[in-house]
Order: sequence, then C-alpha cells, then structure tokens
Amino acid sequence: MADNTKFKSVSVAIGNYNKLVELSKGKITTANLSISKTIECLVTKAYNETLAEDKNDKFTQS
Repeated sequence: MADNTKFKSVSVAIGNYNKLVELSKGKITTANLSISKTIECLVTKAYNETLAEDKNDKFTQS
C-alpha cells in the first residue's frame, strides 16, 4: 500500500488519461515516463511558470 503521507490518488477523465498516455511516450522528455511522472512534470512546469508570472507581476507593480 502506498504511503498516504507521500501520495494521493486522483481521477482523470478518459480523454485526459489518453492524452497523458500520449505525452508519456517521449513527448515531454526523451525518455518514456509513467503516468505519475508525466503528471508530476506537467504540474511542476505549470507551477513554476505561474510563480514566475506572479513574481514578474510584483516587480512591475512596485
């Protein structure tokens, strides 16, 4: 059983799952990724881009 302090399950629509499968096949990195790692990469990228935008907005508003 997975450690529930480190992992959570999520549900995704079949269409999104199929997109994740396609992306996992060497589209994000040169290696094939698991669905979990594909989600991790996409979330990390979106999170970092969002934070970078927030930081840029703070600098331009000052």
